Amino acid sequence: IPMEEKRGWYFTMATLFIRLDGIFLELGSEEQKRLPTFNRTLALLRQVLKSSDPHHRALAWCYLGMLLERKDAFSTTPMGIHDCGYSGTDPLDCFGKAIEIAKDQPAILNRLAKIFYFLGKQDMAIGTCNMALDVLRDPELNWQAYCTRAKIHIRAYLHDLERAKMGLGGMPDRNHLAYAKADLEEVVKVCPGLKTYLDIGQ
Repeated sequence: IPMEEKRGWYFTMATLFIRLDGIFLELGSEEQKRLPTFNRTLALLRQVLKSSDPHHRALAWCYLGMLLERKDAFSTTPMGIHDCGYSGTDPLDCFGKAIEIAKDQPAILNRLAKIFYFLGKQDMAIGTCNMALDVLRDPELNWQAYCTRAKIHIRAYLHDLERAKMGLGGMPDRNHLAYAKADLEEVVKVCPGLKTYLDIGQ
């Protein structure tokens, strides 16, 4: 099997293992149950980082950043981090390398933006969406970036609204809703759908 094809398999396996580790983390599984999957994923990602495919390479850096952030959930640093040479690696540097690889490729930027969004890194997510739209602004060809950016603004507004209800802050910035509506209106021009209309209604 050609090495590049192997790295494609490694990427798929690493993606599945990261999801499995996320499930273990949510369930509060014991460290010994998580460690084999965690260490194996690091070894797989180290191979994927050598790939010539920018999509695989960018996401591998992003996934590595995710794992390095999760290491603090262990009582001691997993040996896989030392064995793979990532002891002094900062997660933010990994995310930065992912963005740098994808900087002129909207499809990869959109994938990264979604990951940052689900990780709760809203500033990084919106910045990555903006980069994707700087490269390709046409909503017909890049509607995903408009969708993700709208979701970020809606989440920001709802987060601030909940804080206001609990007396932890002032009224949320309604500009978030205006920005979200403007992005969704771009999407609905090219991809009309019930979900988009419901989001605009919200």
